[in-house]
Amino acid sequence: MKAEAKVVLALLTCAAAAAVAADRAVVEDFERAERYYAGKDYLSALRLYGYVLEREPTGPFAAASALRVGMCNFAVGEYAAAADALQKFEEGFPDSVYLDDAAFLAAQAFFRMGEYHSSFERLLRVVSFGKKSRYYGRAVRGLGNLADEALTADALRKRLEDYHHSPEAAAVLLKLAKHEVKRKDYEKAIVFLDEVERRYAGLDEGRKAAKLLASVREKLGREPSVVGVLLPLSGEYQVYGEAMRAAVELAAAERNRGRPDEAVTFIFEDTASTEEGALEAARRLIYGARAITLLGPAFTNDVRALAPLCHVNQVPALSPSATDGKLCRLNDYIYANGLTHEVETANIAEYAVNNLHLKRFAILYPANPYGADLRDAFTEAVTRAGGEVAGSVEYPLINLELKPDKREINYFAYTQKLKWLHADAVYVPGHYEEVVRILPQLTFSDVSAYVLGTNGWNENRVIRVAAKYVEGTYFTAGFFADSLDAEVRAFVANYRRETAEFPNYLAAAAYDAAKILCSVLYPPAEGGAEIKSRLDAVADYPGISGRTTLRGDDGMLRKEVAILTVHEGEVVEAPR
Repeated sequence: MKAEAKVVLALLTCAAAAAVAADRAVVEDFERAERYYAGKDYLSALRLYGYVLEREPTGPFAAASALRVGMCNFAVGEYAAAADALQKFEEGFPDSVYLDDAAFLAAQAFFRMGEYHSSFERLLRVVSFGKKSRYYGRAVRGLGNLADEALTADALRKRLEDYHHSPEAAAVLLKLAKHEVKRKDYEKAIVFLDEVERRYAGLDEGRKAAKLLASVREKLGREPSVVGVLLPLSGEYQVYGEAMRAAVELAAAERNRGRPDEAVTFIFEDTASTEEGALEAARRLIYGARAITLLGPAFTNDVRALAPLCHVNQVPALSPSATDGKLCRLNDYIYANGLTHEVETANIAEYAVNNLHLKRFAILYPANPYGADLRDAFTEAVTRAGGEVAGSVEYPLINLELKPDKREINYFAYTQKLKWLHADAVYVPGHYEEVVRILPQLTFSDVSAYVLGTNGWNENRVIRVAAKYVEGTYFTAGFFADSLDAEVRAFVANYRRETAEFPNYLAAAAYDAAKILCSVLYPPAEGGAEIKSRLDAVADYPGISGRTTLRGDDGMLRKEVAILTVHEGEVVEAPR
């Protein structure tokens, strides 16, 4: 605290010259506060500094008092209050010559609280003042220590998303990167180098970072025939992960049996059904197995979590089943192959307009994020196809926690609203519990329109329970196991032989994803960037889950999936 005390004494000297303009009581309180502070009675000093700020928040002693408030809180161990006060000092006195003092003390406060990411950010703030700051050297050492001991690469990446950018920071980040290279912690080195290359491309540091980044990636290397697979093999969604794993293993066996000289190795890692698990599993595959590309993760949030890791390491990831197609826009290394909301709604909308010649649509959707997402995606898809949405109606969800005899909801009030929209078709994105109750209500409400549905309808329960009310409806399917297509029939037979189970659409999408990745691995690529270029070129791939283009004109997945209808009580593919 000695250095900080000298700073405030210097500040007081400047303030004293203007003290004549201050209220005498304020001057006396400030002087008493200083005596308390010198005697280490920090609580009494803190109270008086507070009085000074309340009465003259812009007076000659305001800056000194504001800084002292932070110092007093720090001295008594109130580190959160100290950090807050020091931030207010920086905001309230942006022209002060003592901003670096406040930033450095705040960094110490955050460190004492164990908030290392915030401490790191404040030290970068100190560095931005340049070598003229008395704390510059200590800040650089502190950054190095935090990077080495306290922060993960992911924490560093997140902190670097929001800090005070400056040429001085570029130089220090480059220095930290070189330090991590010497320690052979390439993950952290890549985080720093990527930041400098992107943020400071016009500086010498940016050019040096780009050159070193290429060298580190080459040193880390990639195994050109290794695909890392990220699936939930334990936890809440294990059953989905096991189904997809069986499909991937089937695709790998088929590939390696047919082309043993170009064998592909699939290494499976368990995401444990969590975002954190997905991120850690991806690190093991990228830095341990040195996979050249990833198959997975399965779920939208998991993909979002590891997207920055894929980008900075130039390792493409192809998700077999994420539902948000806009994930492909996170960065150039993220791809999707599943039944995304955009794919599902585009297929049913285009079929309704072009094959059924319908123009006017209504939407009856569930009151949850899934329903809202599909409502919006369907509205966009209909507009692109040349139709119009006359309106939409939200309906409540069944409470599955209630006893079966208490679950009933009368949907008549909601279906009745659709009648007056005079639509040619009603789109109902829902699942079994609601759909089997809503379809009869549409009939009773005299809604004389086509009814369109989603992949959630593609199960025997819907067809069996809804019976006559599902007749003549149309819905999308991520995979149709009863298809007459020879490739589909072969897949179903082989999958059943290996697992004794019928494959679902998740298995089919994972099978296609594995086949696509196998197709782009040879001839051997030098790195993930080359694999990315090959994935960008995948167009009209004839998968069993639909004809697939990974990068459409808008950069998103384009996929032609099955449209099913119910004819005489049987689910069949709709004629095109």
